[in-house]
Amino acid sequence: MHDVVVVGGGAVGLLLACLLARRGLDAVVLERRNAPDPATTPSRAIGIHPPGLRALAAAG
Repeated sequence: MHDVVVVGGGAVGLLLACLLARRGLDAVVLERRNAPDPATTPSRAIGIHPPGLRALAAAG
């Protein structure tokens, strides 16, 4: 059994799972798609804002 279930394998979900793992928690990420399909689900991310950059830097 996992300690945490993260729903969504986007940037935030993956970062959260990594941070939880660093704290010793067993996290599993659930994503409904096998792979991104640019034709049907275009990316909404066009950049990373300063708070996001700080979170990524803190995560290593």
